[in-house]
Amino acid sequence: MSDRPGIVDLANGNYAALLFDCDGTLADTAELHHYAIAAATKSFGHEMPKEWYLERVGLSLDQLLKEFKNLCGVQLYRKDLSPLEEEIFCRNTPMIREIAAVSSIVRNNAGKLPMGVVSSSTRRMVIATLEALRLTPYFSAVITVEDVRNPKPAPDGFLKAAQCLGVDPARCLVFEDSQHGLDAARTAKMTAQDVRLL
Repeated sequence: MSDRPGIVDLANGNYAALLFDCDGTLADTAELHHYAIAAATKSFGHEMPKEWYLERVGLSLDQLLKEFKNLCGVQLYRKDLSPLEEEIFCRNTPMIREIAAVSSIVRNNAGKLPMGVVSSSTRRMVIATLEALRLTPYFSAVITVEDVRNPKPAPDGFLKAAQCLGVDPARCLVFEDSQHGLDAARTAKMTAQDVRLL
């Protein structure tokens, strides 16, 4: 650890790989994600309040819609909403801003350690985000909600990323912004850095 509470000292860690969440960690996408999913739910006649959504950032769309049922009284499904959500998201990627404290870690470690992305978003949206920020070339593995049976807070995505990179999960350093993601990384026996402390 560094001399700053809660901050992992990358230089002194015996890490074999770095893993990054995408939304809220590499990229500030909360506004765009809400804009896209709210438009999709509205097409089915239901309003998704921004404040309600922001309290649930980090959930997969399936998990979000299970909770949304308690608000709107109707169960909506990812298969119905995701195509429109993805289309709106990908059309508006100029809204995305990189989170400099984290993206600088990516660029500074390029070629030094293998790196991967583990996200609860769909592959199309994750790739669109990485492309918008010009980060795609830095990652050897991109694991999305479509690649695992159980999304965060289950450890499946992080374990799959470690497997893809050929490294011991215990030697992975994970950068995350949500409690779901931090819990997933720690369950995978990885070191987890809360980027909100950077």
